[in-house]
Amino acid sequence: MPRSENRMRRKGFSLIEVLISMALVSLLLVGTAELIVHSIYIKKRAESNLRMAVVLCSRLENFKSIPYDGAGLQGGLFDEAFEMNKPRAIFRGEWKIETQSSNRKRIEYSLFPEDEPERVIQAGLLLLRELGF
Repeated sequence: MPRSENRMRRKGFSLIEVLISMALVSLLLVGTAELIVHSIYIKKRAESNLRMAVVLCSRLENFKSIPYDGAGLQGGLFDEAFEMNKPRAIFRGEWKIETQSSNRKRIEYSLFPEDEPERVIQAGLLLLRELGF
């Protein structure tokens, strides 16, 4: 049997074909791994934002429960730090209470994680004496 016929009858892949297919598979796996890591990061960030929004709403509701002329609604700049347990996080809150007229006060509240002060969420609350909050 001639050599050319012997090569034609061999079954299987050449080394080059195997290397190329392994390179393609590894590229796909690396891309998938990057997507998974990025999606985990985005999920953690969204959960943190949701926790901050819940804390911010809770703080604003607390302000609404204080009597209009109460000591807790006197004008000025204030700040606080508090810790949440699940998952553990430390937040800082800063707020300004401004009396705009005898019947109206404005509260501006900012909240951010202590380890990431550039990630700030802010909200404003307008308190009217006539409405009771």
